Amino acid sequence: MKNSTKGVLLSALVFPGLGQLVLKRYLPGFSIMLVVVAALILLIREALRQAHAILARLEAEGGPVDMAAITDAAHRAAGESGSTVSTVALLMLVAGWCIGVFDAWSAGRKIDSRTKGQ
Repeated sequence: MKNSTKGVLLSALVFPGLGQLVLKRYLPGFSIMLVVVAALILLIREALRQAHAILARLEAEGGPVDMAAITDAAHRAAGESGSTVSTVALLMLVAGWCIGVFDAWSAGRKIDSRTKGQ
């Protein structure tokens, strides 16, 4: 399997930055991984914050807590939230993934062309 294919598949399908590590490009690989992990942590933190707010709202309203009430509260919270943190984290995640795939592809092509010429 060509290095470019291996790097792209690992960065796209397994985890961004992993393709760079396999291609022995450690600094870019760990940098991309750090950005993606930070984005995931921010997204999870924001999701947990919103879940806690939904549960607090349901408790304050009283009444039965069933799936319909939880779904309704989640829809209301989603409509009210325009969290900048979530938007930035999602952009970081997508950018890290795209950069990881493109960088793995270009680095793999360079390695493939060097080994082909030898």
